[in-house]
Amino acid sequence: MKVSVILPVYYVPEPELVRARYFFLRNGMPFEFAATASVSRGYLPVMPDGCFDFRAFKGKHDFDHLLPDAVRVPPGLQPEKAELLAGDLCNRALSLKGFGQIGYLPPRSKQEAGITVILQNRTTKEERRIPAVIRLLPQRRMRFVAAVDIALLADWLALQQTVDLFLEVKAGTLLKKLRLHADPHAKLGNYGRCGELSVTKYGNISIIPAAAEQRKRA
Repeated sequence: MKVSVILPVYYVPEPELVRARYFFLRNGMPFEFAATASVSRGYLPVMPDGCFDFRAFKGKHDFDHLLPDAVRVPPGLQPEKAELLAGDLCNRALSLKGFGQIGYLPPRSKQEAGITVILQNRTTKEERRIPAVIRLLPQRRMRFVAAVDIALLADWLALQQTVDLFLEVKAGTLLKKLRLHADPHAKLGNYGRCGELSVTKYGNISIIPAAAEQRKRA
């Protein structure tokens, strides 16, 4: 009788990746595979040629046969993202809709997933957090919607302080704080007098106080 094995959608069967995974497990390293640009806990950087960067392990582990010379990033292993699809700011509330993801393994259930909207004062770096409502999507993404009472922003905007928007994305045991980026086709609506949703020169989302926005236009 032939037995079929159905692998999870996040499993990457390439032999080089499996061998490298054994290298990390054997040496007690809390690393996973992801296309990211930093080497902080749980993250591996990626070279310009599209291969994982193992240079940090050379030297001490040069003679470990499990450490591969080069492993290409699989196409299905996506980088982390926090993107805004639509946002409205009025005198009563800030409404946001978008998606977030970490380029590791997709969460398998809502218990393993989560998105929190972070409002960060650009001047003082103080943070205020609002949990978002999420829906899991098959493409490793989490769609989110969030509504923020304008009272959480009013004092900062009254002091002419810009507010930068971030997402804290949870996937399993991993947490990543990401700057909220505007989708190329993001729809922004500004209907209030206290400030304005704005896209920075780097494509990120911020709320600019009303007077500052008027000076910007002038």
